[in-house]
This record gives sequence, structure tokens and C-alpha cells, in this order.
Amino acid sequence: MSNGFFEAIHPYLPMTYSVNALRETLMIGGSAKSDVMVMFGIFVAFTLIMIGFYMFKQLKIKKINYKHS
Repeated sequence: MSNGFFEAIHPYLPMTYSVNALRETLMIGGSAKSDVMVMFGIFVAFTLIMIGFYMFKQLKIKKINYKHS
């Protein structure tokens, strides 16, 4: 029902895994363990990217020589 772009990015979106986990636990009665692990991996990856970004920004700010007039 979606166009090609959204079908291509669908497996990489966290909402996909949360909906699958919800379906597994409520409707099918299976385990949502794999979906939760993928969401946790996405969380860890983006947290590390965010920490790296702000550490880089902090280093750039420290290099600036502030002179008060």
C-alpha cells in the first residue's frame, strides 16, 4: 500500500519493531524478545552517536579563543 521509498526504509524504523512486538504479545501470544533487542540496539547506537556528536562540539568550543573587549 506504500510507495517504494517507504517500503525500503520500513525495516530500519524503530516503530516497525514496536508494532511487531505489540502484535506478538497481544494477538499471537509469542515472544517480543527479538523486537525488543532490536529496539534496544537502536537506542544504544543513537545514544552513542549523540554522545560522540556533543563531545565533538565541546572540543570545538574549547578550541575557540574567547576575548572580552
